[in-house]
Order: sequence, then structure tokens, then C-alpha cells
Amino acid sequence: MNEPLLEVKDINVEYRLREKVVKAVRGINLRINKKEIVGIVGESGCGKSTLAMTFLKLVDSPGKITSGQIIYHGKTDIDVLKLKPSGLRKYRWKEVSMIFQGSMNALNPVTRIEEQIMDTMLEHGYDQETALKRVDELLRVAGLNPSVKNSFPHELSGGMKQRVNIAISLACEPSLVIADEATTALDVVVQRQIMARLLKLRDELGISLVFITHDISLVANIADRVYVMYAGKVVENAPVEELFYNPKHPYTIALLNSIPSIQKDKKIKGIPGTPPDLSKPIKGCPFAPRCNKAFDKCHEVEPDLISIGQDHEVSCHLYG
Repeated sequence: MNEPLLEVKDINVEYRLREKVVKAVRGINLRINKKEIVGIVGESGCGKSTLAMTFLKLVDSPGKITSGQIIYHGKTDIDVLKLKPSGLRKYRWKEVSMIFQGSMNALNPVTRIEEQIMDTMLEHGYDQETALKRVDELLRVAGLNPSVKNSFPHELSGGMKQRVNIAISLACEPSLVIADEATTALDVVVQRQIMARLLKLRDELGISLVFITHDISLVANIADRVYVMYAGKVVENAPVEELFYNPKHPYTIALLNSIPSIQKDKKIKGIPGTPPDLSKPIKGCPFAPRCNKAFDKCHEVEPDLISIGQDHEVSCHLYG
């Protein structure tokens, strides 16, 4: 049986604004095993990035983690949400690191790449000599020529900046790397190169990876397991082949139907309507207003996430 590395238990996150409360993450359970790649997919605004932030306890005001538990299984078990600032400083980047959404703009524009990579290591106890030696190694691992260390961010292409961020995420040898929309704004060729590099890093370094994207097709060739999110909840999860060849939730099916195909007889289908407003109470299944299979119960009762087979769960009244 696969060994768990990170377990998320009934996590809830709210954003308290002046006149309303947005329930961005609603009772999510999730498990990431050692040396596993997990894909988290869904439309913009479904709570993917907020969920990822909880892994590092990075949800800031006006956001708040209202309940739940996150357990990291390292040398000892760590209850992440109970960590004090000093414990979080040791946990972040040393155990779990993150490639942030919009990370092409996350680099300091007036600091050379070498210094930015070294800063990460020096903050986590590496000595100057060791950090200096590791810069070249990390750039090679990320698929870059070590000479890039002398450059400023504006001298690099988008793909090169993204690889620098990968190098920074690996600087302190974490066991888990979270890639939040790591290929956004990159052309398809560079996207594939980045994905191939991340897959190679998993194989060579034995790290686990969480890949967050709105494009379900991106995780097809890289993920071991996929979680599909909608309106702040997981609506389906399964091993990647099971999810792509035997999808169950109407939303998952709709996402797959929106992918361009080389098959001549397959037409791209958009998903009608818009996601629900999470600042308002949700009655019934949140996808029901957009679902062509919805019936009366779907509009009245929100379905639970249930098991429908070996390692396959779905939240839909069509099953169970």
C-alpha cells in the first residue's frame, strides 16, 4: 500500500469581506502519497489555489481556515495548522515548497538569479559555500545552463523564468512540490517541456508533486491521481486512467468534452452557464443548474462524496 505524505482532512476556508462571507473551500479530504503526482483540476474560482495555500498555512486575511486538519508525514508527523511561526519557517520549503501562480513575475527584477536561489537556502540553514555550489546543480536539474545564474529576470524568456522558479522550489530538497498553474501563459511547446521536466524530477529525486490547473488535459500524461473540484468541493477523484476513460460526474465529463481532439467526429463542447456564487447558500448540487442530467433531487439535496468502485469517488445523485 502507498505511504501517505500529506493528508488533508475536512478542510474549510472562508474569505470574510465587508458584507459577505465566501466559502472558498468546503469540507475537502485529500491524500498525497510519497513519490506520487496528484492533479487538482477545475474552473477558475473553484478553490484550487486556496486549497493549495492551506498545505503551507499561507491563507492570509481576509481568508481564514475555519476547520480541518493537515497532517504531514515526514520523519515525524506534523500537524501543519498547529505550527507556530518558527515551526512553519522550518516546514515551508524544507518539507513542502510551492511554484506560485503567476510565478513568471515572482522573481525579484533587480536581483541576479544566483542570489535569489541562494537566499532560499541561506534562510534555511545552508552555509554560504554549500549554497553557492548547489546553484549550478539546481539550474542543471531544472534544465538550464548554469550561466543563467548571472542573469537578471528580464533577460530570460518566460519558460526560463519558470525553470528558475522550479530550481528555487527544489533548493532545500523538499519532499513535496506544489505547482500552481505552473504552465499558464506559456506556449504549448514550453508547457510540454515544463511538464516533462517535472515528471523527470519525480523519477530522479523521488519527490511528490501536486499539479494545479484549469486545463484537465495537462494532467493526462503526468498525474497518478486526479481530483476534480467544483464550487469549493471535490466532486470526483480517481486514478488518472480511470478518470479519463471512465468519468462519472457530469462536470468531469463536460471538462473532458471541452478538450480539442484529433478525432474528426468529436466536436468541442462548452459548459453552459457559470459557477455558483460561493458567498450565497448553495441548495442542492452546485452543478445542477448547468447539468443536462439533473433531476428534482439534484436541486434540493447536495450529494455526498461516495465510493463507486476501487479507488474511485464521486459526488452525484446519479450513483449510490
